[in-house]
Amino acid sequence: MFGSGKRGFILTCLLIFNFSFLYSSPIITEVLSNVKGSDTGAGSPGDRNEFIELYNNSDSDIVITHYLIGDGDAVDNIRIWNDSLGTPSTNILISDSILHPHHFAVILDPEYCNEEYANLPYFMPYNFGDSCLILTVGNTTIGDGLSASDPIFLYDSNLIILDTYGTPFDTSDSIPRDPGDGISMEKIYFSGLDGENNWQPSKSPNGCTPGNYNSVSENNLIHVNFNYQIFADTFAFEFDLINNFHIDLHNTNVYLHLMEFKNEGSIANIDSILLFSGDIEDSVFNLKYRDNLSSTNTYMAELIIKNTQFSSIHDFWIRDNMNSIPPVEINEIMEHNDISPDWIEIHNISDDTINLYDSHIDIGSRIYNLSDISVNPGEYKVILHDSASFFLKYSRNIKPILLKNSITISSGDTIKFRSGNCTMDELYISRNLHYGKDTSIERIKEFVPASDECNWTFSRNIKGATPGEKNSVSDTSVITEQDTISISPNPFNYTRDNAMSFKFPSNFYMIKFVHIYKTDGYKIADLRINNPYLKEILWKPKSNSGNDFPTGLYIAVLKYEDDKGKEHLIKKPLAIKNR
Repeated sequence: MFGSGKRGFILTCLLIFNFSFLYSSPIITEVLSNVKGSDTGAGSPGDRNEFIELYNNSDSDIVITHYLIGDGDAVDNIRIWNDSLGTPSTNILISDSILHPHHFAVILDPEYCNEEYANLPYFMPYNFGDSCLILTVGNTTIGDGLSASDPIFLYDSNLIILDTYGTPFDTSDSIPRDPGDGISMEKIYFSGLDGENNWQPSKSPNGCTPGNYNSVSENNLIHVNFNYQIFADTFAFEFDLINNFHIDLHNTNVYLHLMEFKNEGSIANIDSILLFSGDIEDSVFNLKYRDNLSSTNTYMAELIIKNTQFSSIHDFWIRDNMNSIPPVEINEIMEHNDISPDWIEIHNISDDTINLYDSHIDIGSRIYNLSDISVNPGEYKVILHDSASFFLKYSRNIKPILLKNSITISSGDTIKFRSGNCTMDELYISRNLHYGKDTSIERIKEFVPASDECNWTFSRNIKGATPGEKNSVSDTSVITEQDTISISPNPFNYTRDNAMSFKFPSNFYMIKFVHIYKTDGYKIADLRINNPYLKEILWKPKSNSGNDFPTGLYIAVLKYEDDKGKEHLIKKPLAIKNR
């Protein structure tokens, strides 16, 4: 154990905090410091039932005993749990120092299994997740004995801080805090930073989830891409289950509940279907379903993914043309600004004027309604509250969308641009995207989803931001290449146009392929090339299943060979209107 005064200890650690380890090392995912029962006296529940949960957020084995854990008062070496300390459960791993990729470890007090306390209340109260690695520390307590007000530090062998719980360097927020007796604090986004918006009290009936996926994270661990098409009164649903966290989905059931929203506001259950039962081993798993529904009504599809260790619920609104995505996107975000207020910029990337009537910006649980406004083709709009202070720094030629309340954006927030109940664009402000004061984050490529963190970086403009104008980091390399191919009409309208034309440049020799993707990267169509040597091909937009496309934005990826044998891979945006 290394002793230190908490204040001096924290100030020293400010110099050696390394954020980059968060994504290649163990991270802190759950802390239980206020256990059920008394926390005073030898052998009391508070003396033996505290725990800290870690997660291997990498694709490699980690020797976990190379790391240390502390509470701001003391630092302990992490040690293996051996047979001499007892057996916490039959489904766990002990006597091992290897934490496997995407697995949990739980650090227990060494007295957790002490038979001297077997007749006392709350003896060995926890149910651990399968294959959870049990660990302990080299002293009789974790740190100096955990309290609800203690931050937690995870260190490497050089005492460099890798991760924290409780934002120890920010004393103005709400964590660490006491969620109640026997209730842990759980991390929401495993790849997110330590911030008050990224921790919540456990929702588990047991009060905690040691060695299991966090109860507050379940809907964030599996990402679901949803699409649907309407043919008369037949709805075709398609779900892509994306398992980014390598969750064990053996013996998994996937249910679909369909509900109709009546005009008088009531909700009626229409159907409940077991879509799948079995093992899901693919990182992207596709499910399809068709049902006869009235195209004039409004519905909600509730997808439930469930097995013995994991459950998540995903809701989607369904209405004719509701699935269309207006081509107005989040383009730039300013957070933590000293001179001007926080603000969000949106950009119309289409050739049409877009009217915003029922749109709003959601930041965490806060909703900011946008006034009825039109955004012209190519136009930028800045959403903010205080225009007076904004114009102290930026051009008065910018026409802002003014809000009734000020925007506050922090690392750990999820920002959603929504129309009604449909999310059009979404971005999680992770630690990687938190730069500092007076510097915005800018979108790099227009036609890559906002949810792709790699599509954002910090402004290179001398003022630290580019509100109302083209981003300083915009990727133009693809645009230059795109100009070698023309597509018309674009947008394509099913009721007006017969076919879409792809014209190749004068140095063209042969077409290799033409693929059509949705903006989330899902391939929806492959063009059949009957004669690869034609410089113009005509195409009536149809998916691989032979259906018309829903209204929205798409990406055409084309590959051709020029007359010198050089291959060109080109991406072009497509806009399609289905009415």
